[in-house]
Amino acid sequence: MVCAPAAALGRGALWAAAWGVLLLTGAAEAEHGRKKVVHVLGESGPWKRILPRRSRGQVGSPGCMEQGGWRVLGGPDGHSPRPLPSPLTEPLYPSDLRIRTQVFFPHPFPWVPLPRFPCPAPEPLLNPLWLPIEGESGSVVVQTAPGQVVSHRGGTIVLPCRYHYEAAAHGHDSVRLKWTKVVDPLAFADVFVALGAQHRAFGSYRGRAELQGDGPGDASLVLRNVTLQDYGRYECEVTNELEDDTGMVKLDLEGVVFPYHPRGGRYRLTFTEAQRACAEQDGILASAEQLHAAWRDGLDWCNAGWLRDGSVQYPVSQPREPCGGLGGAGSAGAGGGASGGVRNYGYRQNAEELYDAFCFTSNLPGRVFFLKPLRPVPFAGAARACAARGAAVAKVGQLFAAWKLQLLDRCTAGWLADGSARYPIVNPRARCGGRRPGVRSLGFPDATRRLFGVYCYRAPGAPDPAPG
Repeated sequence: MVCAPAAALGRGALWAAAWGVLLLTGAAEAEHGRKKVVHVLGESGPWKRILPRRSRGQVGSPGCMEQGGWRVLGGPDGHSPRPLPSPLTEPLYPSDLRIRTQVFFPHPFPWVPLPRFPCPAPEPLLNPLWLPIEGESGSVVVQTAPGQVVSHRGGTIVLPCRYHYEAAAHGHDSVRLKWTKVVDPLAFADVFVALGAQHRAFGSYRGRAELQGDGPGDASLVLRNVTLQDYGRYECEVTNELEDDTGMVKLDLEGVVFPYHPRGGRYRLTFTEAQRACAEQDGILASAEQLHAAWRDGLDWCNAGWLRDGSVQYPVSQPREPCGGLGGAGSAGAGGGASGGVRNYGYRQNAEELYDAFCFTSNLPGRVFFLKPLRPVPFAGAARACAARGAAVAKVGQLFAAWKLQLLDRCTAGWLADGSARYPIVNPRARCGGRRPGVRSLGFPDATRRLFGVYCYRAPGAPDPAPG
């Protein structure tokens, strides 16, 4: 324990410290015999957070904070403790001293400086690939993989989850396994549930989701034919009679983020219209994390667009005055100033405000190819030319996926399904639209003009087209 000399604390501080020791001792005795498993979150800046799991409905969980040798119990939500007071100069607050059993210091309390309590050293994990999380009862313990699992559209992925429980007191048939998807901070969508031999998948997961069943204690979910909509966070819940525990798994997808606006022009989409526009172009609204990753890969776009959480942002890799200024700050963690960043307008009024959209798409099950007729064709002729070869005019998202994931490179503009004309460049070169790779756009030409070839998309199983 790190503490100050008694003379520096005074009688009031010693009395307060004694209360703290009594309460901590009582809480420890109440949980005597339970295996202590701590949730190691890693480092963020100068802080090291060591926080146990917070169960649903629990008001607060204890944590401890460490900086310069001083440690203090965590904040009121067990996740975001208030900044540490300066050692022996600032008072602590009731929320800083909340105990796991939700016992509080008496109130009113003579708030005087207190000695900091050292965090217990974390026990070694059972497996470095798993993150143990302990329930309040100590009877059911769920383990999920840290970080995220990555797949692509059309792939098969295992969402890992294992559990331990007191087998002597309960049988396997009494354990219920439930998977849900987090659609909002306080909203969940049912994915899969199992109780003994009874298994059931819900909604779009029917026929695609099943338990891995790799021995006792395995609650891992196998998800086949992954879709764009499967992206997100999943919760694995294990219930043993009245006791339960949960773990979280994040499913990420390989893919590409692309900006989009319709023929009508820029800043014409409400949030709902942006969702529909992305879906029509073989995509979904991108998440803030996906946009940030795209910015780190070099995406530079000076028009604000909707994201799936209802926020409006845009990425700037090359700072300039029309795009937030040369010294504008990006969003938290996204950089800013001379290095650019992701500019953030925050959460907007979805039903009223108009912006563009940032869409996300993933791997294609089929193939995009360029078709060059004997002579340029209008849009209607381009659609007929694709259909004659068992294909359809490619959508914007399909062209972006072919460029990013299949390395399609063609320095010739072609019609796309939304009436725009674009072409993909993997290897930048003279006369092909600039020094950076990307999908070039010529806007939305008059559909009756005979100017271009066409990019077609053919579903899997069809033979490759003859070279155009």
